[in-house]
Amino acid sequence: MDWSKAKNILIIAFIVTNVFLVITIERNLFQEPNLPLPIDKTVQGVIHVMEEKDIHIKTDIPRTMTPMPVLEVEYETYEDEEIARLAYKEKDRDNGPKGQFEVVNDKILIYAADGSSKVGVRIDSKKAQDRAEGFLKYYGFMKNDVDYWRTDFDGESYNVVFKQRYKGTFLEDSYMNIQVTELGDIQYFERVWLRPINLGDSKNEIMPATKALLKAIEKLNEIEGPKTIIDVGVGYRFDPPSMQNAKSGTAFPVWRIALEEGTMIFIDAYENH
Repeated sequence: MDWSKAKNILIIAFIVTNVFLVITIERNLFQEPNLPLPIDKTVQGVIHVMEEKDIHIKTDIPRTMTPMPVLEVEYETYEDEEIARLAYKEKDRDNGPKGQFEVVNDKILIYAADGSSKVGVRIDSKKAQDRAEGFLKYYGFMKNDVDYWRTDFDGESYNVVFKQRYKGTFLEDSYMNIQVTELGDIQYFERVWLRPINLGDSKNEIMPATKALLKAIEKLNEIEGPKTIIDVGVGYRFDPPSMQNAKSGTAFPVWRIALEEGTMIFIDAYENH
């Protein structure tokens, strides 16, 4: 048998197999939600499809989900008394250069140091995280709704990121970013935080994680090179059309797909939203 023809036949067969696999998964997830494939086979099928697209999954994929309501939220704001309290504590802080607090649009709290140390011992990412957590504790921001998220190093300083937690899941897009120099000084701090008000009266079905991953492929393909997914989870996201003007609103359930390099992709989680 001619090897060139045989090779072409194998390639065509491989493509047909992959197309059939995608169609089968999508038919079960999108068109026939009441007749799903066995869970493990569905998960393995989605993993295979994504691997073929150079998208690698290095985390557990949730197998089951319970219905969720919406969540009403409002932005935390900062009155003059709060800024005065922070300024007073800043004067008493005994380590590192001093700085100033300011508020933007009533809801973005910013701290910027007036300078930085010129000499000292260089720290690693774990020490940078410790310094950041110490800063938050000192000013009263390290509460039980705070989750450490990640630390990135740009060659000169560490950016330590914290995110908000609500009843065991995440609440986006609230955050605290802290820039820590190589010598351990807090150089910059930014905080946007949400205040949960109440949950909605009714709960709606949440789409499977596998379906959310398939929906995310188009967005993932916009990112060049291989992609590695390190976290897949469902929670809440408040994403108003204009953050500058927003004061309160509704946070909806979303799937959050986090990549190793820091990008996050959000997929609406309601099955029929």
